Amino acid sequence: MYTDGMPMISVIIINWNGINHLEKCLSSVEAQTYKNYEIIFVDNNSKDNSIQYVKDNYPNIKIIKLDDNYGFCKANNIGIKSSNGQFIALLNNDTEVDKDWLLELVKPIKREKNIKFVASRMMLFKDRGKIDNIGVDYTISGSVIERGRFQKLSNEHIVEKETLIACAGAALYNKDFFDEIGWFDEDFFYSYEDIDLSLRAYLYGGKGAYAPRSIVYHKLSATRKNSPLNTYYSQRNNEFVWLLNTPTSLLLLLSPFRLIYFIGSMLYFTRQGEVKAFLKAKIDVLRNLNRIVIKRKKVQSNKVLSAREYLRLMKKGFFLNKIKKLFLKLS
Repeated sequence: MYTDGMPMISVIIINWNGINHLEKCLSSVEAQTYKNYEIIFVDNNSKDNSIQYVKDNYPNIKIIKLDDNYGFCKANNIGIKSSNGQFIALLNNDTEVDKDWLLELVKPIKREKNIKFVASRMMLFKDRGKIDNIGVDYTISGSVIERGRFQKLSNEHIVEKETLIACAGAALYNKDFFDEIGWFDEDFFYSYEDIDLSLRAYLYGGKGAYAPRSIVYHKLSATRKNSPLNTYYSQRNNEFVWLLNTPTSLLLLLSPFRLIYFIGSMLYFTRQGEVKAFLKAKIDVLRNLNRIVIKRKKVQSNKVLSAREYLRLMKKGFFLNKIKKLFLKLS
C-alpha cells in the first residue's frame, strides 16, 4: 500500500464512447509526479473501440468492461470496489491533469483526519485562465452554485479552504469513507450524485477541502450535451438530494425558497423547450416517494450534524439571516 511513505491511490476513470478524449486524459495521468497509484478504466459498454485503444496504447491500465451502460454511479462503485488504494481519485475522461494533480490532491486528506474528500481546481480546457469550478456550494433553496464558474483565475482562487461539495469529475476520497457513509446512490445514475455524497459526508461528521494547486483542465459539457435526458436526470436528482439530506426541521422552514426555485426552474426549462422532461422528472420523484422515505430514514438516523449546523453550511442568500434567526428561536 505504501511506497516511500506515499499512500496508494486508485485513479478511476469512467468511459462511455469517449475515445476522442482518452489520449489527453490518460497520458496526463500516466505522467504524474506522484508515483504510487494505479489507473482503473471502467467502460460502460462503449461502441467506439475505446477498450481496444486503451489496450493498445496504455498496457499498464486496468480495464473493467461492463456489459451495459450503468451510468456514472454504478460504474464508479464497481471501480472503487475493485481498487487497491487507500485513497480513491475520480476523474472524468474529458480532462487533462497537471503533472502534480495527485501530489497536491492528497495533501489535505493526509494532513487532517476529518477530511473525507478533496476537490481539485478545475479549469476550462479551451480557456485555461478561466475556472470551471473550485468546489460547490449548496443554497437554502436546494440549488447548487459552482464556485468561481467562468471567473478569471486570481489570488483569491488559489487559497486552500473548506468546501461543502466536491465535483466528482476530479476529486479524491478516503476509501474508508465509502464504508462509513455508503457508496454512490445508484438510483441517481448520473448528475447530482456527488452533491448527495458530499452532503451525506457532512451529515455524518466529515468535511471537505479544496486543493488549489491540484489542477485539472475540463472540457465542460463535452460528454453531456444539453438534452431532455440531462434535464430529466438533473431535475429528478435535485429533488432526491433535497429530500434525502435536508434535516426534518428545515424541510418545512425552507419550503418557500424551495417553491420559488421550483417555479423559476419550470419557467427556465419551458423557455428552453424542455418542460416535458422537467415535469416527467418531478412526477417520477412522486412515484418513488416510498423508496425515498425508506432511504431518508437511514440517512437521517445516522447523522451527527444538527439541523442548525447544516443550515450554517448552506450558501447565504436572500433572507438567509432572517431564516437563521427564526430557526434559532424555534429550536
